[in-house]
Amino acid sequence: MLESIAAGATVALLTIFTAVTCVNSVQGGSERLQRILGPFLGLVPKYNFFAPHPGRVDYYLVYRDRCVDGKLTKWQEVDGFSEPPDRLGWLWNPSYYQTKILFDVVGPLTSGPVDEDAPSEPEQIGADDSENELRSIDDKPIHLSVHYLTILKFISELSHLDVSEARQFAIMRGSRQMDGYEPVFVSKFHALEQ
Repeated sequence: MLESIAAGATVALLTIFTAVTCVNSVQGGSERLQRILGPFLGLVPKYNFFAPHPGRVDYYLVYRDRCVDGKLTKWQEVDGFSEPPDRLGWLWNPSYYQTKILFDVVGPLTSGPVDEDAPSEPEQIGADDSENELRSIDDKPIHLSVHYLTILKFISELSHLDVSEARQFAIMRGSRQMDGYEPVFVSKFHALEQ
């Protein structure tokens, strides 16, 4: 009896989660769910494969370290996320999975309300002015989202200098039509394990 109740509750929960995910993935659904779920919307995945808005930009994951003396290292790109496919990429493209992972994780971090007072330094990342829309993580639940924590864990586990005490990551975007790259998200500094 107890097992059938648990099984029914599990099926009901998964059905609700699937329905909420579908609503979150259609145009306008995310805004409606934001009003209902508030900060918990970050727990719901949002998928957008081809229609109505296919991926038109490439995302790049960069990071830098703050050393114990307060100096900052140069921004470094994480390899493997933005490599163009070769000639047979349409048939066999195993690196697509890494690119897709970054695309799926970046979406929720770069969507939503824009804050001009974002804790960032776009001129040091490559932006030419302050017109870039950076999403701030101050006083927002974004830094507790699965997407943010996934990137943070990955970035934190990359090798670092012995004098590095904290690491910051940024998400850049670019396309063939754009000149250069522009930052769309900059994290806070997070302490590194020594």
